Amino acid sequence: EPSAKLLCPCLLVPDGAELVCAIRDVLAPGRQEVSFRIVDLEGRALSDCIVDETGPQCGILLRLLDGTPLAWVRTRMLHEGTFGPPEICFPSGQTFCRVERAKPGAAAPSERPNEREADGYELRDPAGRLLYSICGDFQERAVNVLGPTGQLVCATERCRLSFDDRPYFQTCVDSGIDAGLIICGLLAIGKLEGGPQQHGEPCFGPRESGDSCSSFAGTSNQ
Repeated sequence: EPSAKLLCPCLLVPDGAELVCAIRDVLAPGRQEVSFRIVDLEGRALSDCIVDETGPQCGILLRLLDGTPLAWVRTRMLHEGTFGPPEICFPSGQTFCRVERAKPGAAAPSERPNEREADGYELRDPAGRLLYSICGDFQERAVNVLGPTGQLVCATERCRLSFDDRPYFQTCVDSGIDAGLIICGLLAIGKLEGGPQQHGEPCFGPRESGDSCSSFAGTSNQ
C-alpha cells in the first residue's frame, strides 16, 4: 500500500546524514511553464524540476539529472475549478499522497508562534492516513515538516546564494526521510501559496527542449 512505500527510494537520506539543498522560489498560483535545478549550497546540481502546466498532464516533474523521472505533482485541479487537492504521484501517475489543508487549529501553538502563520497542510495517503504535517510562515518560507508523531523531519528558510541573485529557500531534510516526497510537498505548497511576483520572478521562463510533463507521467487518477 502507498503509505508503506517510498516515493523516491534513491532520495532516502542515509542514517547519520542530512540533505541540505536550495530550491528556487519561483512557484505561484496560476499556470506556469518553467524549469530549474535543485542545487546544494555551493551550486552543485542535485535534481531537475520541470513545471509544465500548459500541456496535457499539467504538473511538476522531479527527475534525476540524467532524465530519470522520480515523481510528479499533479496540479490540474488547481486550474480547472475541480477544487481537489494537489496529488503527489509515482512516475506512472499512481497517486502516492494528497496535499490537503490542515483543519483549523491542527498545529500546536508552539508550531505557530505568530498570527501570520497559517494552520498548514498535511500529506495524506489515498486511505487518509497522515504522513506529514507542514506548518509555518509560508510567505516567508519559514516552514517545519513534522512526522505523524510530531517529530521534526525538515525545516526551510529563505537563503541567498553567492552565485545567484535570484530568490531561493534552503531545505534541510533529516536522516531516514524520503527527501523526494518532502520536496514534492514543498513544491505543491509553493503552487498553493505563491510568492514569485513579490520577487519579480516570471511565471513563464526558459525550459530545455523536451522538458514536459507529458513525457513522463501516465494519465492515471488512481
